[in-house]
Amino acid sequence: MASPKDLRRIVLRIAGEAAGLLRDLRSTSTYSEIIKGTRNVDDTTIRADWEAEQLIIDRLRSEGLRGVMLTEERGKVDLGGGPLIFIVDPLDGSKNYLSGIPWSSVSIAVADTTRGTRLDSVVAGAVAPVFQEPPYSFSVDEGCFQASRPVRRPENPLPMIFSYFEAPGVARIVELYRAATGHKGPVRSLGSAALEIIYTALGRAEVFMDARARLRIVDIAAATAFARLCGSPVSDIRGIDINPPVTEMSRINSLLVAFNEEKWRIAVKAGETYSGMPH
Repeated sequence: MASPKDLRRIVLRIAGEAAGLLRDLRSTSTYSEIIKGTRNVDDTTIRADWEAEQLIIDRLRSEGLRGVMLTEERGKVDLGGGPLIFIVDPLDGSKNYLSGIPWSSVSIAVADTTRGTRLDSVVAGAVAPVFQEPPYSFSVDEGCFQASRPVRRPENPLPMIFSYFEAPGVARIVELYRAATGHKGPVRSLGSAALEIIYTALGRAEVFMDARARLRIVDIAAATAFARLCGSPVSDIRGIDINPPVTEMSRINSLLVAFNEEKWRIAVKAGETYSGMPH
């Protein structure tokens, strides 16, 4: 079986190819054609998603990597049997992509089932922005990379918050966090959770918070593994560790990623004050 180091390089290349395909498709007349669902539901599959996912399947097979692929559009795809699980989101930020907003990405995480079948069994992965450079990748053997260079984190993060809240009362968590930190920076919801989690780990924001109960394992597997390997705490909004199975399309009730332990503790204290969080 390929080492985590080799897996990182392979999925980094494949994610980059899928991002390139998505850029090329954006200039065609059929990229937004609906393959499954309707335009009024969140699980709509457009041609761009479908073709990017097919490219990833084909490339994994051509590399001789054996296991199962858990993917947003097709569910589970058999790659010939083996110990690896590839957790794939071929287009995170599809609404941005459709609207011409350059903030979307391709995510591939690799779990080794000889280590377990939950999120903590992820050993390598990559997140490739579709329209901006560079790609990000990691392996448990080497650490985190931005393009070909090891990540260097700043001493302090920039004063920004990434947050996703649909229930009005939950926004109170952000208010409490800002009050506790004296935070005067902006609050943003940019539309690609994977990129925002990675930006938080790199210190381009203080925290990422999502309390919608809409994120799935394919949305966060690569990015949260990257963040943890960089040294960023990852939990739910209350501070409870998240470690969902990677063998099924697990849903994440809430997610908190902080640049460092200090910011995480402040965010958890803010989250504990709100009793309406989803369980």
